[in-house]
Amino acid sequence: MPGDDDEGHDYVSQIGSLKKNPMILDGQQFIPRTVSGYLDLFTSVGLPNNVDPRTFLFNVSKFNNQLPRNVYLLCGDTSLELLGKAMDLKRSATTITPYANAWRTITQSLRVFVNKIGERRGIKLMTFIDTNSSFNIATEIALAAADRIILPVSE
Repeated sequence: MPGDDDEGHDYVSQIGSLKKNPMILDGQQFIPRTVSGYLDLFTSVGLPNNVDPRTFLFNVSKFNNQLPRNVYLLCGDTSLELLGKAMDLKRSATTITPYANAWRTITQSLRVFVNKIGERRGIKLMTFIDTNSSFNIATEIALAAADRIILPVSE
């Protein structure tokens, strides 16, 4: 059975298993395989070397064979809004944090994710990030991860 990369590794399972089958880190900490799970992990301890960012992605062709095999999805979830408030507090903290520059590190957390995916796969990525229309921390993080942006305009 072919995998999700050139070496045949299968890093994704089912989109419906997000709640049933969270990513497990060190056998103790449960982390959802969503954008919130990634951002929570990254802003708490950074991305541990033993965590492959591809484990947060889902290959959509496994659920719709009409889609190309090279399309992956980093799922959103409802906890992003609450996590956004916590990340805002961490960015503005003046106390000792695990980062030399907490604002910069947290704001660039999604760019780190995208860069690590491209670095690990050895290919040039085209990434599309859809954000809420409100300008909040999640939107800032998405904009910091982008090389180009498309702004919808309505009359």
